[in-house]
Amino acid sequence: MIWWSWVLFGLVLCLGELLTPGGFVILFFGASAIGIGILELVGLVNTPWLQWFLFSVLSILALLVLRRPLKERFQSKKPDTLSDNVSGEIAAAIKDIAAGSIGQVELRGTNWRAENIGVNTISKGESCRIEVVEGVTLKVTNLTM
Repeated sequence: MIWWSWVLFGLVLCLGELLTPGGFVILFFGASAIGIGILELVGLVNTPWLQWFLFSVLSILALLVLRRPLKERFQSKKPDTLSDNVSGEIAAAIKDIAAGSIGQVELRGTNWRAENIGVNTISKGESCRIEVVEGVTLKVTNLTM
């Protein structure tokens, strides 16, 4: 193929990646096609069989090596949230949580970020009451309040 046809083919594939919901698959084939076009332009790859062979190898290699890091970087991450209202439930402090500071508590077998909104320190292992849930932070107080 002529160098500009490889570049055009690569741009069409990259455009296809933008138009389809997916996880970065077609992009690597498009980038490889553009790379082959550039290699042909500078005269490093002239035979068609070698162009197609390098296109295949580069595409698959890029897909295997770069897809996971790209997906992790650009995939939206939803924070853990509680699906129901847990206000009033009892949790256990994992470490001491001073009044007005942030720590961790265990609720239903899962560790959660917690802010002590009470006036007393909550000791490690001590039970505390969940007053409010704000995002992934539980606002907790001592049971003895």
